[in-house]
Amino acid sequence: MKQSAIERRWTLAILDAIFPRGASEDLSAGILDLDVEAYLEETFAKVPVVSGLGMRAGFAAIALSPPVTIGKLRTIDRLEQADRVRVIEKLYRAPFYHLRQLVVLAKTTGAMLYCASPASRHVMLGPVDERAGAGLRQEASHVPA
Repeated sequence: MKQSAIERRWTLAILDAIFPRGASEDLSAGILDLDVEAYLEETFAKVPVVSGLGMRAGFAAIALSPPVTIGKLRTIDRLEQADRVRVIEKLYRAPFYHLRQLVVLAKTTGAMLYCASPASRHVMLGPVDERAGAGLRQEASHVPA
């Protein structure tokens, strides 16, 4: 089940708000520096249909929330980066569990790619001994070595 072009733009904007470029001195790469589009395509192709529909609905709910969360009549992909982050923060601090879980869904989806990146792993874990860290190897082609 593929995302439409607009769903893909929304998802990229959401993930970029959560995993931005230059967020720390040690880890300057953002999620958009990885092949996130190939990752999303692979993810949506492999998950069960119901899970894919749930993920699409979750990303759409976040994307369409700016009028309610920050009072701007735009979708998340049409906002400046600072406003995107404000949307994510408002949802994450919402009094309703289901709204908070939307952000957890997005963050978990992005973290599966972002944390698999060798550069990210190096910052988080230090140098990894490939012989000892066989479970940490990334075999998918969308994560640059």
